[in-house]
Amino acid sequence: MKQKKDRTFTVRFTEEQFRRIQEQADKAMMTPSNYIRAAALRKKLQVILDGKAVAKELNAIGNNLNQLTTLAHMGQGTGGQSGRRPPGFGQALSPLL
Repeated sequence: MKQKKDRTFTVRFTEEQFRRIQEQADKAMMTPSNYIRAAALRKKLQVILDGKAVAKELNAIGNNLNQLTTLAHMGQGTGGQSGRRPPGFGQALSPLL
């Protein structure tokens, strides 16, 4: 039994893309619509990153970095140890500067 296809997408292709799709559809003895549908539904796409979550996390990291930079410029970047820096502090920061 055929399923009713009542939903549409409008997609634009370059002339070269259109030609290649037409050729591949012809080789598969399919219409371009059926070929594109089959190709799209066969591929599994895995979303690795959520853009909004990544942006939020990067914003939080940026805020933390700005706070640490401000404290370092005020001489308080060591957790309140009256200006003393732990051993290796400068060496750890040098790649960042």
